[in-house]
Amino acid sequence: MIRGVLLVIFFALTGGSFAQSVVTWQVKDSERAPVLGATVLLESGEVLITNTNGKVSKEISGTEISFQITFVGFKPVQNTFPISGDTTLLIILESDEVVMEAVEIRGNQPRQQLQESGTGYVTFSMEGESELPYLLGEQDPLKFIQSQSGVASGTDGNNGYYVRGGGIDQNAIELDHIELYNTNHLFGFFSTFNPKAIDQVSFMKSGFPAAIGGRLSSMMRIETINPDADAFHGHVKVGVLAGGVSLEIPVIKQKSSLLVAARRSYLDLITQNLMDDESEISRRTDYRFSDLILKYNHRINSHHTLSLVGFMGTDDYLFRSERTFENHIYWKTLNGGVNWKWMTNADLDGEVYATLGRYEQRYGAGLSIYQIDLDSYIANARAGANVFLTRGSHLLTFGAEYSYRNFRPSQVHIESTQEEFNLSEVSWLPTAELAVSVDDEITLTEQLRIGLGLRLSSFVHLGPFTRYETTENLVSVDSTHFSQGEWVQHYVSPEPRVRVNYLMNQNSALKASYDRNVQYIHLSPLGSVSLPTDIWVPSSQKIRPQKAHQVALGYYSLLSSQIKYSVEGYYKLLQNQIEYRNGAIAGYSGSKNFDDDFIFGKGQSYGVEFSVTKDAGSVEYQASYTLSKTERSFEEVQGGETFRAKYDRTHDLNLIGTYHLGNWSFSGLFKLSSGNNLTVPVAKYVINESIVSEYSERNAFRLPMYHRLDVAASWHPSGNEQVTWVFSVYNVYNRRNPYFVYFDVKGDVSAYALDISLKEVALFPVLPSLSFEYSF
Repeated sequence: MIRGVLLVIFFALTGGSFAQSVVTWQVKDSERAPVLGATVLLESGEVLITNTNGKVSKEISGTEISFQITFVGFKPVQNTFPISGDTTLLIILESDEVVMEAVEIRGNQPRQQLQESGTGYVTFSMEGESELPYLLGEQDPLKFIQSQSGVASGTDGNNGYYVRGGGIDQNAIELDHIELYNTNHLFGFFSTFNPKAIDQVSFMKSGFPAAIGGRLSSMMRIETINPDADAFHGHVKVGVLAGGVSLEIPVIKQKSSLLVAARRSYLDLITQNLMDDESEISRRTDYRFSDLILKYNHRINSHHTLSLVGFMGTDDYLFRSERTFENHIYWKTLNGGVNWKWMTNADLDGEVYATLGRYEQRYGAGLSIYQIDLDSYIANARAGANVFLTRGSHLLTFGAEYSYRNFRPSQVHIESTQEEFNLSEVSWLPTAELAVSVDDEITLTEQLRIGLGLRLSSFVHLGPFTRYETTENLVSVDSTHFSQGEWVQHYVSPEPRVRVNYLMNQNSALKASYDRNVQYIHLSPLGSVSLPTDIWVPSSQKIRPQKAHQVALGYYSLLSSQIKYSVEGYYKLLQNQIEYRNGAIAGYSGSKNFDDDFIFGKGQSYGVEFSVTKDAGSVEYQASYTLSKTERSFEEVQGGETFRAKYDRTHDLNLIGTYHLGNWSFSGLFKLSSGNNLTVPVAKYVINESIVSEYSERNAFRLPMYHRLDVAASWHPSGNEQVTWVFSVYNVYNRRNPYFVYFDVKGDVSAYALDISLKEVALFPVLPSLSFEYSF
């Protein structure tokens, strides 16, 4: 038995009846985590590389095998073992402690992150990330992602985010391969993901493997927990605004289990019970949200696992003003999926998945005798497969994915006491998207690793559909009808990917990447803030696919076993960006074509990102800062001149800190960023007793700096880790960050005496919160 290395050998009972045997190396670190990219050097000189499961296999002729295993930051392992049939060797690596300039370096998870070839990766486990701040009593993974460098959050009341100059629609979010279009609760205060149901979150903004695609800027993949099949577990939470419960229920001992995770707000229940129908509060507001995650996990055998997942989320908001004005916002997502993961041997594994879903949003407004309703829907079906194969120094990934989406862009219905009519004539817009990919991660030496990938995507807009030929004034003069299933428009796009990782030494790495991404679905915001009038539309004959080219270069280093920092620069070129044309009304086109409402342009974004993280010990922190510039240009806007994008953030700073003291944990989050850009009037004139505005150049006005401090304290009663009390404060110093601005006009127009002032409207003041949690 060698010091620091534990070798556990399992021999298959083959009795030596075969001339060749399969030897499998399973390499793990001292915490029993699989080691990706460990080098296995055979006596013949052949080099093998462990896969994502820390495994690699080889057919061996003979009765013994000699090898050496190396991995940066760990002591090498060298040994010879007898072979009698198929054999599995479990190798536990011991960290190689080094003292350099009074800084202690140990091999652990941060060092393994240096081995990843991609730039712009963030991966964390909800169970292990105690540094996640509490916001209104919740540890929200989306809020944590919004605090990363290169990721700009929207405004108060919006849980969307903007990655390296891209739009909200350019970020993909998946829950166990289920594609989601809206992840907001309570106007962005909460995400739709119950934290107790989440196992792992991975986020990437560059260096994409070829199997990742469909959006231009980022991919967030959220994996739910595999419920315990041996024992019953539960968690109950009661907060000021909402409560939730999560249960892990064994079904078949050691084989099958069920996860149930549900949340619901109860502000509406409280107001209904405490207020009568004539009270001011019940007359003005009614709000509720809920979400539900169901997962059935079945372990077929040691090589196959099957899981069924269901997800539902809803928000329903109603505002009334003295019974003369009514505003109603509603959205709902309902999804289901099946996942099958398999592994035939140590160097071949894969997954197959299929999902079904529906997303709908409704916006209604009523004033006196008039009522307007705006509805939109997306129905989608998706299926895909990924196969992972290890061959020597190559980690190969083969992928295929098919998506069918059926869009119904906003349908506008207007009703009064005298008549009613629909402004929209567009019904459903069916589309199909197919992508195949191959990716090869190659370990050339212990210091140099490259990744080469190619994704080939294809998109079809399908019938039934009628295309109307129009004049410059959008008057229809002719039409062409496409029958059901007929191809209206077809696009094919190659998407090459390149990643390079050079380990300068065991504590630092230099990484570079190039990505080309193509996106076939679009979200065009109508105003300065994200509203239900922002609708999803597919590519068509007039709406071409969005495209992006991005290059990134970064330096990553470990200062100690607990502290890491990085500096990363990027440049991104965007094509076929979409916006509403001037004067457009969401859901209503001046012509009969749904895609006559839009204009198209290009953009660019470039910047440098800094990040320092300490994720262990009594004090944990993360500091991230981004210096960037984002621009857009449209031929129809200012003659094609370049202007600042709405969410161009010159400066973006995020600070997170957590301090553990006995039974207490204290956390804080501070955000500071440049304000959003708006187009506002620079002068107003009185013409024929009417006020006429003269506007500035596009997005020339910048709102004041956004900044906010949130703090929280959690407490476990002595000797009872099952109980947790959490007290948090949102916006501690009551900063009134503007949500939007308007001009207040007072005076007499006919007398040419006007007083015009700019008014800022903020949403959320200081908000304290208290919650109670109990685990069993």
